[in-house]
Amino acid sequence: MKVLLTPTSQHLKKLFLAIFLCCLSQILLAQNEQINRAKQLVEVLKYQDAEQELKSFFQNSGNSITKKQNAEARDLMAEIYFQTGKMNEMKQYNCDLLELAKELKDTTLLIEAYNRFGVFEMNAGNAKDSENYFRKALSMGLEKKNNLRTAEIYSNLGSTNLTASNHNEAMQWFIKSMKLREKLGDQKGLGETYSNIASIYYLMGNVDEAIQHQKQSIEIRKKIKDVTGLVITNLNIGQLYILKNQMDQANKHLKASVVLAEQTQNSKLMASAYSGMAAYHSRTNDFENALVNYTKAITIFEMAENKPLLSRLYVAAATAAKEVQDTATATKYYHKALAYSQELKNKENISNALEKLSAYYQDLNQPEKALKYYKNYVSYRDSISTTSNMAKIEEIRTQYETEKKDNEILKLQTEQRIRDLQIDKQNAIILGNEAEAKRIQNEIDLLSQTQALNDLKIKQQEESLEKQILISKTNEQELLLAQQEKKLQEQKLLEQRHTRNFMIVGFLLLLILGGILFNRFKLKKKLEQQEALLAVRNHIARDLHDKVGSTLTGIKILSEVSAKSMNSDNSKAQNFINQITEQTKAIQQEMSDIVWAINPNNDKIENLVVRMREYVAQTLEPKDVDISMNVDKNVLDQNLNMNSRKEFFLIFREAINNIAKHSEAQKVNISVVKRGANLLMEIQDDGVGMDVDKETSSNGLRNMKDRTKALKGQINIDSELGKGANIRLEFPAT
Repeated sequence: MKVLLTPTSQHLKKLFLAIFLCCLSQILLAQNEQINRAKQLVEVLKYQDAEQELKSFFQNSGNSITKKQNAEARDLMAEIYFQTGKMNEMKQYNCDLLELAKELKDTTLLIEAYNRFGVFEMNAGNAKDSENYFRKALSMGLEKKNNLRTAEIYSNLGSTNLTASNHNEAMQWFIKSMKLREKLGDQKGLGETYSNIASIYYLMGNVDEAIQHQKQSIEIRKKIKDVTGLVITNLNIGQLYILKNQMDQANKHLKASVVLAEQTQNSKLMASAYSGMAAYHSRTNDFENALVNYTKAITIFEMAENKPLLSRLYVAAATAAKEVQDTATATKYYHKALAYSQELKNKENISNALEKLSAYYQDLNQPEKALKYYKNYVSYRDSISTTSNMAKIEEIRTQYETEKKDNEILKLQTEQRIRDLQIDKQNAIILGNEAEAKRIQNEIDLLSQTQALNDLKIKQQEESLEKQILISKTNEQELLLAQQEKKLQEQKLLEQRHTRNFMIVGFLLLLILGGILFNRFKLKKKLEQQEALLAVRNHIARDLHDKVGSTLTGIKILSEVSAKSMNSDNSKAQNFINQITEQTKAIQQEMSDIVWAINPNNDKIENLVVRMREYVAQTLEPKDVDISMNVDKNVLDQNLNMNSRKEFFLIFREAINNIAKHSEAQKVNISVVKRGANLLMEIQDDGVGMDVDKETSSNGLRNMKDRTKALKGQINIDSELGKGANIRLEFPAT
């Protein structure tokens, strides 16, 4: 079924289409206005506002955005991050831009993308990749156009070669950029180029020329009010004045750099200004403020992954940290500087980092590490010097030989031409043509002067070559001196290491000798104390035996005689005398035991066992008790100190006395054995036994327990009425 559109429906369709196109046009117009606003904000350096405008654009556009608008917006966003030093974010938007620019075949946007990628790779230290991107940008027709973007690419190629230490190539690109900018009247670009050329002069050691170029850059940038450029130029010239030790001028320019950088709110510029101020503080020995400023700068540059700058900043920050004795920070920064310099393959920075590390470890008294880094430093320094000098001499020699040959050819041609002119002059004189003869003479004079100038130029080049050869020889001698210095340094470090090792060994030997002498002294004192103690013990034993013992014996004899001579009527007196006799006998026994205990000749357990056997024989054998005594042979040679021997024997004696007085035993078993580090004594009898829990007026059992505590041992008394008794004593035999 075919539906026919009436005139009314066709009119409505056209009306709807017109409304749609009008709305779409309004949307596109609004989007373009947002992009234009962002462009204007970028032009006045309001990067944060521009970023917010573009983020709003991407959020609100949805699917209505065109590829062209998308590409332009991403180009602006990449430029914002590029200018503020947020290189990772820039890379993301630049990748998107590159794909869109290729689809649109937009040469301008492709150039922008390649240029930014070139700067990104340059900051990452990838000189080859950086140069490839810049050359891709040039291949998009820039060299034919010779516009401002061409001049910028030339300048970037110069910076790439400068980062890679290719000073000659860098200068060629900067000069090329400067000529084009002068032609185009690009004052901002000229200010930048003068500053770049100043960097080359600085790296070549010509600080005065570098300062003059920076001053030219400042004059240009002040006229056009290039705030961003003034931050960089003031920073650079401030650092140059530091090298000249003109600290007032340095402080003036570096402060201006910080103030201007903070006005721009550009993190990259702020980091550069902070690093410059830190260098000033380091030079004026204010290392705490130097480290604070270096840390601020490093934090920003690390976010931007600017490895060329970081490779130099780490060294400076490490030196400041070393001065404030922050060794952890110093070590970290020195090694980071070396790692980045090696990654960038920048020989000057590698050499500098190695030299600083060698000196640093020397200060820390770590000669092995200091020598290691010093060797690497010398090899890099020598390779840079030798390569540079030889290349320069060969270049001058080649130029000299070429121009010398050309001059010889030109000289022959000039001489032949002069001869021909002289013939023409003679012919003119013969013909009477004085004007022609004068003209020919002038030409002859001009040729002669020209030849003389060429000869002078060749002579100057020859002198220059001889001068360079002399310089090279001087450098070779310096290199030889450096190698000798290196050997002396190595020898010095070796001697220091030997001296240190000798001192350590000597100190250890002194400690060992001192320890031996001290131990011998202690041993001697101990022996003297033991000998003195033995003398005292012998003296006490002798006095007790000779004096107190003899007196008690006399009392005992007198008591016995008195008792026998008394009549039977004196029974009461007889009883008292008998008590005196018994008590005297007991005291005499006690005294005998004490004398035996303190006598040093009885310290061995073998003597103790003899004493125990004697006492058992005196006490139990008269009562017809069957005695069995077993002693472990391993304990006989062991010593017991006086107190332990006395307490042990008195416990034994108390146990035997109890058996003799109360047990009515027929058989007694005694054993003494060694149990680990302890001595174990066990006494068993088959007597009437006793109730160990019953309290009595006797002190015997209590004394045995108290003496056991003094021995730091344990005693167990196991007995029941009618079943005998078992006494078990164990104590440390040390």
